[in-house]
Amino acid sequence: MVKPRKSIKSSKSVNNSTVKIVAGVILGVVVGAAVGVLFAPNKGVDTRNDLTNDAKAIADDISQKIIEKASALRAKADKLEGLLKEKMDIVAENVKTKAADLKDTAKDKVQGFSDDIKSKFDSVKA
Repeated sequence: MVKPRKSIKSSKSVNNSTVKIVAGVILGVVVGAAVGVLFAPNKGVDTRNDLTNDAKAIADDISQKIIEKASALRAKADKLEGLLKEKMDIVAENVKTKAADLKDTAKDKVQGFSDDIKSKFDSVKA
């Protein structure tokens, strides 16, 4: 079986292309920084202050939204807690009622069984 040949680039050509890419990126950063400095509408201090103020405003807005969402979640949790308590009270009352009914039924059956035994005992005794 004949194996196909694989094309292998020399490490020198790979290194040359990597160097070109890195050099292009560095040149782009330098040119971008120079253009930014030349065409900046404000002084650096003013720009930094604006950025700081904007960042604080965004942080405050996010914080306020988190507080609002947490409050809404708490209200929903409280509502669900109340509904759950109501349902648990209903279930507890139903269990009590069923238990009392079962107790009465068992008592009646035991009394009936006892009466049957007494009557059979009395008939055998007589």
